[in-house]
This record gives sequence, C-alpha cells and structure tokens, in this order.
Amino acid sequence: LDSPKRELAAYNSFLSAHREHNRPVAKKMITILETEYGSSDYYKRAKAEMLLWDADTLKALSLLESLPEKNDEDKYVLAKVYISLKNAEKAEFYCNIIPNNNEWQKERSILFASLSFIRGDYQSAYNQFSVLHDTSYVFNYNKALSAYKAGKFYEAIKIIDPFINHIFGKDKADTYRLIGNSAFAMKQWKNARSSYLQLSVIELQNP
Repeated sequence: LDSPKRELAAYNSFLSAHREHNRPVAKKMITILETEYGSSDYYKRAKAEMLLWDADTLKALSLLESLPEKNDEDKYVLAKVYISLKNAEKAEFYCNIIPNNNEWQKERSILFASLSFIRGDYQSAYNQFSVLHDTSYVFNYNKALSAYKAGKFYEAIKIIDPFINHIFGKDKADTYRLIGNSAFAMKQWKNARSSYLQLSVIELQNP
C-alpha cells in the first residue's frame, strides 16, 4: 500500500478494534500511526479515542480541539465530551454544527436531550428521550434518570427495571440505586429496601 492508503487502513483497523474493545490490536495500530504518521490528523483522532478509553478526558479534548478541520465524527465526540464535563456552552456549539440529516439525526437528538439534562431541564430531557427509540442500556438509563429528576418516579422504574438482570458491576449498582431512590420517593418502603439491600451487596465498601 502507498503511504496515504496505509495510514487510512491503520486508522480504520484501529477504529474496528476500538469498537470491539480489542486493546492489543488497537494499541498495535496506534503505534503504527504514531511511528509513521505522528503529526497526522488520523493519529490525533486515534490517540484521542485511546485517551477517552483510558478516561483521560482533558488530554483527549486538547487533541481533538487542535484539529484544524473537524469532521462530523470529531464534532460528535467533542459534543459528547463537553456534555460529560457539563460544559453546556461548548456542548451546544458542537451539537449545532453536527449535520441535521438522516445520518446524524438520532445521535444529534440524543445529544440535545443530554444537553437539556446537564442544564437541569429534566422534563425537557425526559420528553426528548421519550420520542426516540433505542434499546441500549445507556440510553434507557439516561432516560430513566431524566424521569427520576423530573419527579416521574414510576416511569423511572418502569424504564430501567427490565435491564437489571442483564447488567453487571457499576451499571447494576447505578440501576439498583435509581430504582431504590424512585421507590423511596414514592414511599414504597419494601421495594426501596429490597433495592438498597441488593446495592449493599454490590458496593460492600460504601458506608
């Protein structure tokens, strides 16, 4: 392969490995990019994704912001990162410049719902999530949390309860906490106690 094609092939291989959570292959591809194309935008994008994978958000943000020309995927990642940092102004800027077309419509709508959430407009966030259809845990947890924050405790439990037997670790703990808090808010003491007992087993060191 000539150099540009080899670079693109290495970047695409990195992305595939990243999506599959295959760290050894991802690291191998990013090493190729760093060694042979260390100043390229493809390397910076791959490095930023790796930093986000390792929860080094600020360094990833710096790399992505340094790109002279940001593609649609860059804008999407930047919007997500700024939402995670609760920087509503920057998040809104990138949300607005993501193309409003069929390819990006759903992702854009989810971002705007998340933007409403970090601004404290929980009812709007819940309404925005509710018109979308997504079966993933993360989407439905965010929808349920928006419902809880908006005072819709019954809806919060109804949304997230079906996932409880299919998740593990921190996700399971967060879900039991949300269910327990929602039940507590509705004075369903038995249901709240049951969730908190399950939570106490998962988080043994939590006082």
